[in-house]
Amino acid sequence: MSGYITAENLFTWTNYTGQDPEVSMRGSDPFRVAIDYSFTPPVKTLTIGLTATF
Repeated sequence: MSGYITAENLFTWTNYTGQDPEVSMRGSDPFRVAIDYSFTPPVKTLTIGLTATF
C-alpha cells in the first residue's frame, strides 16, 4: 500500500496587484501591454490518494 499527495498553485509570490498574475498577451507584438480583465486566478488544487493492491 502506498500513498501520494499532489499540489498545484499553492503559492504565488509577486508584486502584481491584479486578479491573475499569469496574464497572456494576444498578438505577436512583444511590446504590447497585457490586460487581465479581472479574470479569476487559477484554483489551488490538493490531491491526496491511496493506492492498494491485493
